[in-house]
Amino acid sequence: MPMYALSVVPLIQEGERMVHQTGHGGQVWYADDATGVAKLEALRRWWDFLKDRGPKLGYYPKAEKTVLVVKQSFHAKAQEIFAETGIKIETEGTRHLGGALGTTQFMEAYATEKIKKFTQELETLSHYAETQPQAAYAAYVHGLQGKWTFAQRVLPNTAHMYQPLEEKIRLLLIPAIIGKAPSDIERKVFALPARNGGLGIRNPEETAEENYKDSREITKPLTDLIKQQEQRNEKLNWEDYRTRKRRVVAEKRAEEKKQKQEVMEKLKEQQKQQEEKKTKNNPTSVLVRSIEAASKKGTSGWLTSMPDDQHQMNKQEWRDSMAVRYGWRPKNLPQRCSCGAENSIQHAMDCKLGGFIHMRHNRVRDLFADLLRKAGCKAVQTEMQLLPDEGELEGTPKYVEKGDESRMDVTAVGFWGAWQRAYFDVRVFNPTAPSYAAQKLTTLTEKHEKEKKKKYGLRIKEIEKGSFTPLVFTTTGACGKECDLALKRLSNLIAEKTGERQSAVMNYIRTEINFTLMRSCHVCLRGCRNFRAERGPREETKDFEIIEHERKLR
Repeated sequence: MPMYALSVVPLIQEGERMVHQTGHGGQVWYADDATGVAKLEALRRWWDFLKDRGPKLGYYPKAEKTVLVVKQSFHAKAQEIFAETGIKIETEGTRHLGGALGTTQFMEAYATEKIKKFTQELETLSHYAETQPQAAYAAYVHGLQGKWTFAQRVLPNTAHMYQPLEEKIRLLLIPAIIGKAPSDIERKVFALPARNGGLGIRNPEETAEENYKDSREITKPLTDLIKQQEQRNEKLNWEDYRTRKRRVVAEKRAEEKKQKQEVMEKLKEQQKQQEEKKTKNNPTSVLVRSIEAASKKGTSGWLTSMPDDQHQMNKQEWRDSMAVRYGWRPKNLPQRCSCGAENSIQHAMDCKLGGFIHMRHNRVRDLFADLLRKAGCKAVQTEMQLLPDEGELEGTPKYVEKGDESRMDVTAVGFWGAWQRAYFDVRVFNPTAPSYAAQKLTTLTEKHEKEKKKKYGLRIKEIEKGSFTPLVFTTTGACGKECDLALKRLSNLIAEKTGERQSAVMNYIRTEINFTLMRSCHVCLRGCRNFRAERGPREETKDFEIIEHERKLR
């Protein structure tokens, strides 16, 4: 297509000269799609020019694909001037490059027909979302939603027409994806972008006018040149274009933050009312906390990444992940845990029965070790035993680790310095636990980092002569400040080694960590835990060769 577009440039240039000589209103080309605006006699000369010169330059205009749009009062004259050309003459309007040209009634009818088609496609996608919610969500966010976004950019005054589409989104698509019907306030939450704790399923009624206004603002430098019939790219003020785009994006981000703030204020007001009524298991309080946790960097990788062999979930895992993200009770979750306590997401994330918490910790540890190896670090080890304390820690506070069997989760050489050994210790905590409800998430991560540094920092410095970095994560994928610095350093090392962009590597690292933690959440929710009543005294390990001899003797 680019080569074909270049081949018609001589024809465009000849047409430009004809426009200036004959007083033609103007021409616009998009690849081989030509559009002209002028009085009827000038348009006929332009059509004859295309029919005459076009084939010689590899362009073959077809009358059956050409439409002339005129006002009703000029219809008879247009039929006379364009007689025997085969061109279709319309007085209402016609479709043009995904949009419409013509009367207000025609554009409304065109938009209505497009929205009807969007609604039918949405119904089909909602049907597949019942069994494949992850794939359906990706198809919606990365594909289908973009269709009406484009239509909104080129068709003005259509916001009121999207009400049927919004109704299908709320009543069909969202329940199929998340496994429950959303409330009014939850619908507003889901309209927020993923980075603000939402799902990015925007309300088309609310975005129509915004998208049209933003499109006109960004493309104004280009449309001005088209009106001037200027075809030289160097005349386009690229700095003005970039400035406009940055301004529109900044305004959009500010509006998204404002919408989130309004939603959070409403939720906190509901939370206060429920607290005054002393509502048991206040669901709004959990939702507020969950949105705050979901807004942190690194918590939405499982949501925004495209499903593939390494990053795919079944329908139960996907909807459980939604429940973990927003703090509501997953479907078919047992009322009581195997340990005997009342079951909930918060309890499942913290229950030690079954060893799932250790498994969660170890998976993150092993993943970080693998990433260190990919970064080219040497002597990467897990569970490395530290050197014994031989008096170096004498007189230090009690909280400093002094045991001879102390180990470090991950160690590597060449992370911070060429020959320096770096030590890392992992901690994963549940930010929605009731004991953390009164504390801010940033305060919690700093608290856990300080605890780790108090315990190991002095020992690593005095005995190992190395550097210590605590890797503190939440179960939802967020991390502490020091961990964030370590991940940035890790992404830089991998980018230097592979030649990839640092931002792409960082996105990959966060996504891998996020999926690892979310899979651990699935295990905590659905994994089989042994009943305490069935756990008898531990049998002594026997030599199987002796057992076989005993059997033969008997």
